[in-house]
Order: sequence, then C-alpha cells, then structure tokens
Amino acid sequence: MLAFVALAPATTSGCDDRPRARIETEEGVVVLEVAVDVARSEGERRRGLRGRQALAPDEGLWIAFPGEDEICLVNDGVPFGVDAILLRARVVSEVLLLDADDPTPRCGRASEVLEVGAGRAREVRAGHLGHLE
Repeated sequence: MLAFVALAPATTSGCDDRPRARIETEEGVVVLEVAVDVARSEGERRRGLRGRQALAPDEGLWIAFPGEDEICLVNDGVPFGVDAILLRARVVSEVLLLDADDPTPRCGRASEVLEVGAGRAREVRAGHLGHLE
C-alpha cells in the first residue's frame, strides 16, 4: 500500500501557522500528520533538533537537502529519541530510529528527512511516496 507525504498549510483551527507534514495511504487514510519546522540551510540542517527539550506528538522537523546524497544523522545533543523518515526522490527509503543523545551516525540515501518523536513513524513503510509543497 502506498502512502503520500505532503506539506500543507496549517489548519485555521489553532494558532500554529507552521506547515504540516502528512503521510497518507493511496486511499487517503492518514497514518501520520505533524506540524513541522523546515530546515533548508546548512546551518539549520546541522542544528536540527538540538536545543529543544522535546517534540510534542504533533510536531516534527522537515530537513531539505539540495539534492539526493548519502546522508548521516546523529542525535547527540538531543535529549529525546527520534524516528527519521528518509525520503529519496520523494520516496520513503527507510525509517531510522535515533536514541536520545546518541552520537552514532545512521546513514542512508535521501534528499529530505522528516524527523518525528520516537515511535511516531511505526506505520510508515519503505516505498511510500512523498513530496514537499
């Protein structure tokens, strides 16, 4: 079953005006939806989630790279675990589980990454389609 990742404007029901990342099946069933901050610059990508104390269940970080490449993620300096959903050419290639304050590099080919709290990506599977709007 395919799922799509789309970034859409936040709903008007609330004061959070950040974009929302949504993963849904081809049939339109939403398996994950979170408000995201977007990291586009090298500095923003390097900083990642450092300096945050936690991610709420409905929050995440969308990391955009200039092109597809081998990327390595670490979670040192981040006091909570993270599920990192790797997107390659808009296709989810794998989900990496990053433990709290773990400096061990986890690598894979990607052009974008969606990071959410540990355990939130349990229904996301390799082969799901995705895009950033």
